[in-house]
Amino acid sequence: MPSSDVRRGRQEKGEAEVTNEVGGGTGVIGTVRSFSDLQPTGDFSYSFETENGIKQEAYGESRSIGEAEVIVMRGSYEFIGDDGLTYVVEWEADEKGFRASAPHLPKPVEIPFAEQVSQIFFSFRLKLHDNPSPSTGGSRGGSSAFRRTRG
Repeated sequence: MPSSDVRRGRQEKGEAEVTNEVGGGTGVIGTVRSFSDLQPTGDFSYSFETENGIKQEAYGESRSIGEAEVIVMRGSYEFIGDDGLTYVVEWEADEKGFRASAPHLPKPVEIPFAEQVSQIFFSFRLKLHDNPSPSTGGSRGGSSAFRRTRG
C-alpha cells in the first residue's frame, strides 16, 4: 500500500470544456485517460489523452546541480494537425535549457564553407564596432573581446 505522502491519481473518463478561439465555438472534449504520480522527493509523472487525439506525458526528477536542487523534466505531446497528420514532439528541460525535437520542427542550417563562417564573424565584429553597446561605456571600440590590438 502506498505511503500517505505519495499522491496518485487516475481518471478513466472525464470532460473538459474548451473554447475554440479560431472558430469561436465552445464544446466539451472528454478525457479518455489521465494518470498522475507525485513522490515526496518531488519526482513526478503524469499523462493524459483526450477524445480529440491530444496526448501528453511528462516525468520530472530532482537533481543536484552545484549546490542547487532542481527538477529536470522530459516528456512528449502529440496532436492531430489540420492536415490530418499526427504530430509528436519530444522535449526535455534541464540545466542546459529547454530542447524540443520532432521531424516537423525547423532545423538550423549548417554553413557549408569556412570562408562564409569567417565573413559572418567579420561582419559581426564590424557591426559591434559601428554600433557600440551602452554596456561597454559607449566607446567606438565595442566589446573588448572584438577590439583589434596592435602588437
